[in-house]
Amino acid sequence: MSAAEFAQRLLAARRTGTAPGPGPEPASLEEAYFVQKLTCEGLGEGVAGWKVADHPKLGPIAAPIFAGLSKADGASWPVTPGLGVEIEIALWLNRDLAPGSYSRASIAEAVEGYSLGVELVGARLAEPDRNLFAFLGDLMANRGYVMGPGRTPWQDLAVPGRACRFRIDGTLIHDAPAAPPALDPLGATAAWLSRGNDALGGLKAGQFVTTGSVCGIIPVPGPGAAMAEIEGIGAVRLVLS
Repeated sequence: MSAAEFAQRLLAARRTGTAPGPGPEPASLEEAYFVQKLTCEGLGEGVAGWKVADHPKLGPIAAPIFAGLSKADGASWPVTPGLGVEIEIALWLNRDLAPGSYSRASIAEAVEGYSLGVELVGARLAEPDRNLFAFLGDLMANRGYVMGPGRTPWQDLAVPGRACRFRIDGTLIHDAPAAPPALDPLGATAAWLSRGNDALGGLKAGQFVTTGSVCGIIPVPGPGAAMAEIEGIGAVRLVLS
């Protein structure tokens, strides 16, 4: 099966830090999610959270954020070529959400609180836009996540317009008003669960859903002590090494 072969090439690419070599690739959503499952199993990973998106061509989709790549505030992270960061809001779940039909309100009832987070992103594929099923199978370029301290009880947040900043060693790398996330996280989560094509058992209590960047992708220029913040919401610190 092309999905199984592609997953093996992804695992090899993770070990070597190079792009996967040529060969069969996933050709459907089902195969893309099977690649995610095989990658999870091949790495011996658990799922800490989910990156949910409403893709203009693929529709509602999601990718797991592995437990071993989900770090606490202040964590160190290696700087690799093409690494970027996205400042996001993470929603913590207090109940399981199996694939099925949900309203936006029912998703909100399953959210116990939120934290500020930084997603580490960087395509492992040489041409990530060429095959969107391969891009989905490769976790939508997710490389990991650093979660800010504490949790605030859930409320619909007024994020757009707040100052959004990213610094390395005190130098401002990004300073702009926060834009609306690329999706409504509650509605997009409901839409994805309704498709029922997840291969990892749906969302679980204690996991988080990350809401999409409010700053776009910020390229990481080099190592240093980094801090991401959204005014009035919080800050996340990490050491880029």
